[in-house]
Amino acid sequence: MFYCPVRIIFAEYALKVAKDHFAALGKKALIVSGKHSARLSGALAETLAVLSEVGQTYYLYDEISENPDLGSIMKGDRKS
Repeated sequence: MFYCPVRIIFAEYALKVAKDHFAALGKKALIVSGKHSARLSGALAETLAVLSEVGQTYYLYDEISENPDLGSIMKGDRKS
């Protein structure tokens, strides 16, 4: 069974607003993204700063392509 509750926060600087929610979710985050866009947009840096601020470690898998195949997904599992 997999339970995945959703909380959507709409706000300016939403990551900073959500930081208390991040802290309540656990001690290690999984970040899944494509190879470049999260870095280029600054979203990855902002996310890592907030995770650091609340004391969470993370695993970054940034090799996801558009419509990934099973091999790409399994590759991420082997790196964890």
